[in-house]
Amino acid sequence: MKLVIYCTITNTPFDYVPFDILDTSRPEAPKGKYPYVRLRNGEIMGDSQFIIEQLEKERGAQALDSWLSEGQRMKAHVARRLMEESLYWCIEKETRWRVEDNFWNVTAPKYLAGQLPSAIACLTKFIGGMFRKEMMKLYWSQGMGRHTEDEVSLLSRDDVRSLDWLCCDCSPYFHGSQPSTIDAVLHAFVSLMKLNLEGYTCHPDGGEHTLASCKNLLAHYDHMERAYGKRINDACFKT
Repeated sequence: MKLVIYCTITNTPFDYVPFDILDTSRPEAPKGKYPYVRLRNGEIMGDSQFIIEQLEKERGAQALDSWLSEGQRMKAHVARRLMEESLYWCIEKETRWRVEDNFWNVTAPKYLAGQLPSAIACLTKFIGGMFRKEMMKLYWSQGMGRHTEDEVSLLSRDDVRSLDWLCCDCSPYFHGSQPSTIDAVLHAFVSLMKLNLEGYTCHPDGGEHTLASCKNLLAHYDHMERAYGKRINDACFKT
């Protein structure tokens, strides 16, 4: 999502291709995971952050972050790592994958809807279980999955509070009056939390519920939605 938002902010043309577990015609993902892209020069590149950095290089003087000071870049780096290396695991993996009711009632149907031929639709539960088992291995190996649900919820709560504090100068963007790459990351993660509240059962002490009291994050989200929401939605769901 952050890559789609970045391309929308910078008016970078792209074609969005939804995930399809049965499509064997695509090239293998370089990092073994989504998203990945085919750049203008034909190169296949994985990892959204590296892709954004490459697109920033191609933009040269027009790069979204070209005007940032060294201090602003460092602050953005801290915020991004907080989201991608902690909040991602204790929000997305915990809520959507480890909580069993959430996985079987929401995550599995969303991931597998329309993905399996009718002839093997009876195997949906088995295939979904395989996906979940592999994801839980990653969650455990990363370390966050070794904590209890209560412990993870408190970690996510503190992450969201800290992120809200880092956004204390958002007016209306993370660094002030102009957008930068961190705005794409921030909007993607706040959107994730809001979507969790709409479709999943979230821990009452978790970061998703903490979001309700985070005025800075919500103000940033509302501004991004007004400025880019329709274009992002149109790009991802056009027919």
